[in-house]
Amino acid sequence: MANYAGDGTFGASESSPVPITVLPEKSQVATTFFSINNAGRAITFSSGPYGSPVFLRADVIGASGIGTATGNVVFTDNGAQVDGDPVALNSQGNAFTAFAITTFKAGSHRIISNYSGDASFKPGTATPAVFVITQAPTATTLQASSTSIATGGTVALTATVRTNSFGNPPSGRVIFMKGTTAIASIPVTGSSDPNTGLASAVAVFNDKISVAGSDTFTAAYHGDPNYQGSTSSSVTVTVTAP
Repeated sequence: MANYAGDGTFGASESSPVPITVLPEKSQVATTFFSINNAGRAITFSSGPYGSPVFLRADVIGASGIGTATGNVVFTDNGAQVDGDPVALNSQGNAFTAFAITTFKAGSHRIISNYSGDASFKPGTATPAVFVITQAPTATTLQASSTSIATGGTVALTATVRTNSFGNPPSGRVIFMKGTTAIASIPVTGSSDPNTGLASAVAVFNDKISVAGSDTFTAAYHGDPNYQGSTSSSVTVTVTAP
């Protein structure tokens, strides 16, 4: 609507209203990933071992480049919705996962960001972006409750599977070997260190020894879908006659 104030010759006047419809513009969505290095700084992420901290990010802009989008983004991983969705856009039109995700399974992850749209920006879907998670390495150690026992005694063998992973603990089994002979297959019990957040697992086997001499033991962790296997150094137990 236009208003004319008038002058000494012409009186004031006002036009009829003219409706104008403003339609929401097309949105553009981009997906990126980042992690945190040992110094606590954000770094670009494209591949890493299981348990790596991964953040998902979506950037939403309009085709005109004017204005800031509002609303939510839903991330999908190989078609499945990511825990913590939906994620709200901030004042810059960006959406981040609130916390680092450390439980992406080993394999390729095809991430798609889906923007919900608002009154000014249409919904939009990003081109898929991919990162790869590899199996995390492990290190297995073996301890004996005693390195010298009498015949008829029992030695407790404790295998510990250590990782640098912040993900779920290792699963699966440890094979205990006496020399070249497998003497037990024990499932591991996993846990996470409350101070460091690192995952580990333990298996224990009690072996009763009835023959005097010297026995050499090792422990082999066979791995699982997210963790590589590893074998301990040997431990020698001397068995003496009572």
